[in-house]
Amino acid sequence: MKGLESLLRAAEKGCPDTAVLITSCTESHSKANVGRPIGEALKTTLEVMRTALAEGIRVQAYCSMAFGCPFEGETDPNVVLEIAEAYAEGGAHVIGLADTLGHATPEQTRALVEQALKKTEPYQAEISLHMHDTKGRAQANCYEGLQLGVRQFDAAVGGCGGCNFAPGAEGNLSTQGLLAVLNHAEMEHGVDELGLQSAHEFLENKLGRTLRSCSADGWSSQQ
Repeated sequence: MKGLESLLRAAEKGCPDTAVLITSCTESHSKANVGRPIGEALKTTLEVMRTALAEGIRVQAYCSMAFGCPFEGETDPNVVLEIAEAYAEGGAHVIGLADTLGHATPEQTRALVEQALKKTEPYQAEISLHMHDTKGRAQANCYEGLQLGVRQFDAAVGGCGGCNFAPGAEGNLSTQGLLAVLNHAEMEHGVDELGLQSAHEFLENKLGRTLRSCSADGWSSQQ
């Protein structure tokens, strides 16, 4: 609850208005990440969710390792759907399906998103996608979600990010890569792409390394 308490104090000053919560979808990762089995971790997550909602805070809840696990291999989609449904029943505004390892395929993404949409439809919760780009398929996976009606995606400038407890996982889908998908689909996004390029260059200079950008040409030519 300490994180939520900090969020509530910040919210009083008009800062953040969304609580981001996570439950792992495999026992091994859940124990490695939070030191608890899935059942206990989900129970705690739902308790925090109820408190946040009671305080008027929006909730964005993630199903981590939804597409694969570094310890167990394939993730059971039924477990993912059970967690997603529990989030929806609990009142989460957004439910994120996270490819934390970055191994998901477009076919796998489409199948899981379709099932998650059916499970959560009665509760009017929005489905989002959080894709890592370890295998270079994050753009294609987001495009599958976009075609199914998903309108919220996570991305990071230059593809930064990762997971301490996901051996082999590389960074998130780059923001430039996501915009390439949206532009290809002729979706308005309102992002200042010149400003984004400046931010990309600034971050490269600060980190002292080249960051990924995922050009539009490289992705759309495969469609």
